[in-house]
Amino acid sequence: MALEEWIIKEEFEKPINGYPFKIKARILQKKSRNSSKIYHGRVSHYCKPSEQAAGVMRPHGHGNNIDSVRRELNIYIDTFTSIGVEVNEDFDRLKY
Repeated sequence: MALEEWIIKEEFEKPINGYPFKIKARILQKKSRNSSKIYHGRVSHYCKPSEQAAGVMRPHGHGNNIDSVRRELNIYIDTFTSIGVEVNEDFDRLKY
């Protein structure tokens, strides 16, 4: 199976109250000769929404336009907690 390449289209970061650093977000675009654009969002860290949650939340920012993916990432970051924080080991990866 061939890995598909992605390019970084947009990056931003936001501070989190009570957290020692900013959460980074990235919007990637699938490299393709097809005229349809496919975008994917990614954040540098994941968290649990509450102490009772079974695991960390991972945003699902996928879409055909940057605005919808950006909106999903911002919603996730705006509700970020300091509970069960995990580093996204794939944040810098551009081939899947």
